[in-house]
Amino acid sequence: MSVYRFVLTVLFTGSLIGSFVLSESALSETTFDLASLIEEALANNPQLKASEAEWAAAQNRIPQASALPDPTAGLSIMGPMLETRLGPQEEMYEFEQMIPFPAKLRERRKIAGAEAQSTHAKFKMTERDLIFKDSEVYYDL
Repeated sequence: MSVYRFVLTVLFTGSLIGSFVLSESALSETTFDLASLIEEALANNPQLKASEAEWAAAQNRIPQASALPDPTAGLSIMGPMLETRLGPQEEMYEFEQMIPFPAKLRERRKIAGAEAQSTHAKFKMTERDLIFKDSEVYYDL
């Protein structure tokens, strides 16, 4: 019985050592390339995606900033048989479009463009910080 236990112990220990050696060799064969790690981090980072979406939203605000204000329409109902010195009054329809001073729309467009450039700079800063942090962790390993 003790020979049987000895054989089982040797086989079990050998299989454990063999699996450990195989896992160590598989781990040592798995190398990480810095470029692929950075590429994956840029593709999957939620903070970078949020910054990019903010930049896209700022770009979409540029045409809106230089657009004319919305037109308004109205209807005035005077009631039954309203008489003034000008004669009987009827319903009045009105349409209105506000037109701002000519340079105002152009300046609004410039301001929105500058804000879009600012958000693009923030996006690039976030991207560079991510690359820096990944490189720092990679070289610390």
